[in-house]
Amino acid sequence: MTTTNAQRAYGIAMARLIAWVSQHEVPQMLWLEGPDRNSVRRPLDRIQAHLATDDPRFDELFACRVQLAAALGATITREEDGPLDGKCCVAALSDGLPVELHFERMSLLAKRARSVVSPQVDKTGHLRHVLDYGDSDIPQRLIS
Repeated sequence: MTTTNAQRAYGIAMARLIAWVSQHEVPQMLWLEGPDRNSVRRPLDRIQAHLATDDPRFDELFACRVQLAAALGATITREEDGPLDGKCCVAALSDGLPVELHFERMSLLAKRARSVVSPQVDKTGHLRHVLDYGDSDIPQRLIS
């Protein structure tokens, strides 16, 4: 399989994202979400990243978005409210490729059904237990 320039760029961005989350205290969880298994498996054709932290530190996590985007080599192009009192921003990598960054409160993770999820960083050990997969078959929806 030939890797495209976009897939290479997303691979680099994902490595930087994992490193950033791992090195900082505030984010407790990082996962990818997508509509199907291929959308969360490498090589990536897109990034829809979700970061979560404890509720008291949520504002602190969202305040890190500019620093996080810079670590990815990206610039924030749009911000909006997300579901269940969360936040979302879209950042553009240097070549214009979009990266979605969703910020969530850990206490509300189980309140929203998820599509396909691929855990990347879990400092709590609880990520697999708190996500809601709706009526789906969990092993089919959680990609390791």
